[in-house]
Amino acid sequence: MWTQELFGVEKPIIALLHLDPMPGDPGFCGKLETVLAHARADLEALQAGGVDGILFANEFSRPYQAVPDIAMISAMAYIIGNLRSALDRPFGVNVVKNPIATIDLAAATGASFARNSFSGAYAGEYGLFSASSGEAARHRQALGIPGMKLLYKVNPESDAFLAPRDLRVVAKSILYGGFADGLCVSGSAAGSEPDDAGGRAMRVDLRGMFGGQLQVFSPPWPMWQGRWYRVSFRVKGFDHPGTVETLVRQRPYPWRVYATGPRFRPSNEWKKRWLLGGVD
Repeated sequence: MWTQELFGVEKPIIALLHLDPMPGDPGFCGKLETVLAHARADLEALQAGGVDGILFANEFSRPYQAVPDIAMISAMAYIIGNLRSALDRPFGVNVVKNPIATIDLAAATGASFARNSFSGAYAGEYGLFSASSGEAARHRQALGIPGMKLLYKVNPESDAFLAPRDLRVVAKSILYGGFADGLCVSGSAAGSEPDDAGGRAMRVDLRGMFGGQLQVFSPPWPMWQGRWYRVSFRVKGFDHPGTVETLVRQRPYPWRVYATGPRFRPSNEWKKRWLLGGVD
């Protein structure tokens, strides 16, 4: 798998490095060196934290533009170029809402991957947006960087399809073209968790029932229909002849056995447990 070859792990943690507003942006501080200093500090912190890759994005170039200013893209290239010597792991780029500019920036900086909405038609607060997968794939080829990986956004942040579509259908359609190297599912805004993807995901709790009392073993996490899960968790309690049964429920509905783990005796030592189940 290409992630293993590029990052050294099959499932890498890619950290977003959100650049401050660029020259021309309403929020620009007036000094590009200040933006560079902030980016350098963020990069050092993220790499020290042990992430496997870095994704540079102009997240704070708000409000976003359908056609980006050359000054903004040039500033991003300047910052990334100045940070190349400090980068000790793979990096990618993202010019928000501008797939072709993203590929251009990747070619200019030597990025290993790029993220954007490389296909689809959407509408949102920034107007209408459309992108062609065919154009993106051909542009990458024309620039001589066919090995640069393209991470497609299945559903861009805060936007909606011009016509309602099932995200599973969209994902299959993107992959059918054969040029998407990865898929990204977005929330409503940066830092937000993915939504319910058309009602086919659930926020769930994991609980243990012991002596008629509720014990919650984990915070809620998303489960998707049509998939199987193995969830590991650790529990600790007091020695008791009784047993604990693990159950899962869809929030905020009543408890139902979507998945259940083995019953076990609680003890005063931390012990690892697991449950396996699927969502129909």
